[in-house]
Amino acid sequence: MDCLNLEIKGDSFVVESNIHFPTDLNLLWDSLRKVLETMGCLQQYSGQLFSTCHRSKWLKKARSKYRSSSEIHRKKGRNYEPRLEKSVTEYLEVGRSIEKRAKLLIAQIAVNESFKEGLTKVGKDKLNDLLFY
Repeated sequence: MDCLNLEIKGDSFVVESNIHFPTDLNLLWDSLRKVLETMGCLQQYSGQLFSTCHRSKWLKKARSKYRSSSEIHRKKGRNYEPRLEKSVTEYLEVGRSIEKRAKLLIAQIAVNESFKEGLTKVGKDKLNDLLFY
């Protein structure tokens, strides 16, 4: 028996599962941050589509709602559930507003053929990233 010539094979697969509460706050924050960052990159190519000052405003608002929701969840305290529900609802509203803006930007880009033709490879990659997020 030769112990030195062992071969190991492994396999992995993805299983659909529920994401528990505090993790989904982080995932939404990451997604919103990347959407806003990508929209900012696309703004470089066409200033009339999306303003950078709005980007920073929305980023600050999303981060504030994320932090307040995660702090309420972390500290618990009096009236924990109603406060958490209200905070997360506000956070989701900010997320939906950013989603609407992203969809509007995608629609404007789809209509503007000259904009799409003028994009470099990096710009096209950013547009694909925005569609992904």
